[in-house]
Amino acid sequence: RFARPQFYSMEEALGHSASGALGTCSCEEPKRKKVKVVSRDNGSDDEVSLCPGNRCTRHFYSQPCRRLAIALLGCVLVCGECRGVIVETEAYLGLPDKAAHSHGGRKTPRNSAMFMSPGTSYVYSIYGMHYCFNVSSGGEGCAVLVRAVEPVEGVGVMRERRKGRESELCNGPGKLCQAMGISKTHDKLDLVTSDVVWVEVGKRCGEV
Repeated sequence: RFARPQFYSMEEALGHSASGALGTCSCEEPKRKKVKVVSRDNGSDDEVSLCPGNRCTRHFYSQPCRRLAIALLGCVLVCGECRGVIVETEAYLGLPDKAAHSHGGRKTPRNSAMFMSPGTSYVYSIYGMHYCFNVSSGGEGCAVLVRAVEPVEGVGVMRERRKGRESELCNGPGKLCQAMGISKTHDKLDLVTSDVVWVEVGKRCGEV
């Protein structure tokens, strides 16, 4: 039986910044239309930190993995002319996390980005044809998977790459990478300084 990763999504409006809570624990698949922070963990009172500028800083990415997974919700992933608001993330908690590629301290050329500075992109292939985009966080071997984004710019390009699948442009990790043109060439990039792919601060979850 596979370990369950720490999953976060934006659903019904919650006012997360006011309460400081992560929302309720749910074992059901989340719906993706409204705005809410939903945790696959059993809840936490971790405070979420957002950086003050437009582009996410090293300090922002250096947060513990769970906090970063939540803080990324509402931020904007940018790659070329494509931009999308991050609406789903998963936290992989490093060495003790059986669901993480870095479980037990396993370090390979494929997953080495998970051990690099916070804010390093980790892109790997699945099924030999799709890619997944992750961001390293604070903590050894920890990273956050970006599961879905809401397209806001470059939608025409995304449609072409996704062959016109209007309703399913970016609602999955492989789909968003295809739509935004993210591939293995985007692995191990410093999102703080890269001019290829980066993340910008968007609205707080409770303000969306």
